[in-house]
Amino acid sequence: MNASLVFALFAAVVGGSAVFYAVPSLAVRTRPHLRSALPAETEKTGLRRDKALPGWLDALRAACVPVVTEAGYRAPWAWAGYLSCLTLVPVLLTLLGLLAGRGMGASLGIALAVVGVTRAVVSGRTAARSRALTRSAYKAYRFLDAQVGSGIRATDAIRGLHEVMDDPVVKEVFVRFVATYELTLDLERSLDELRRSFKGHDSEMLCVAIRQCVDTGGGGRMLWRMEEIMFSKYFNGMQKETEGVRTRLVVAALLAASPLVMLFLLPVLYDAYRALGSVFS
Repeated sequence: MNASLVFALFAAVVGGSAVFYAVPSLAVRTRPHLRSALPAETEKTGLRRDKALPGWLDALRAACVPVVTEAGYRAPWAWAGYLSCLTLVPVLLTLLGLLAGRGMGASLGIALAVVGVTRAVVSGRTAARSRALTRSAYKAYRFLDAQVGSGIRATDAIRGLHEVMDDPVVKEVFVRFVATYELTLDLERSLDELRRSFKGHDSEMLCVAIRQCVDTGGGGRMLWRMEEIMFSKYFNGMQKETEGVRTRLVVAALLAASPLVMLFLLPVLYDAYRALGSVFS
């Protein structure tokens, strides 16, 4: 009897452990959007393998990873490509330019151009992603305010945040945020997805609002007020974009009309030149 009881307890512990460790995998298989919570290198194997790096290289990696992540580059070795474009590639181009007899000035100019273009591309993507969040943040505040105000628990409300996002850049990040929360129930770790993906005050304020909703069970007037502020930002941004489009259209129209203007002005200018020549001859 004692042996049977011991065997039953042992089987229960083994079976319970197997079920506990299999739940995340089963959840990922049954709900595909949860797969986005896994790092890119674990999607096939389910295991994350961190390779040891030298201390100086690991410090550089720690400095580059936030920069490329804010720009939307999530590949495991994106930081290495960014670092190479800032250091290794310019050095190689400088050496190749010197070997080709281009001179130090031209070689350094090409190297600095590569560094400048790399930083401009990364900074442009980071700014564009921040603007995308600014345009969409009011929807998150409105959704949370409506859900919590109707009696739905905040922990359940945040699971649907990704559904109200239309911008593909913002939606992708919120899918990862929701998936991470559903798999781990760790709100701080989930909010890190938002902080790492978007740079600026708007993402931090959204994280504070979500944290307050979960901690207090409601956002109070903060959600309503933040919705108004972010909608005003969205509306002002749309106005600026409209003005920019109008300006570009005016410039394009002037450039398109310039050949016709020159076609009519050239004969007039030519006649004026001949008249002046006949007067002073």
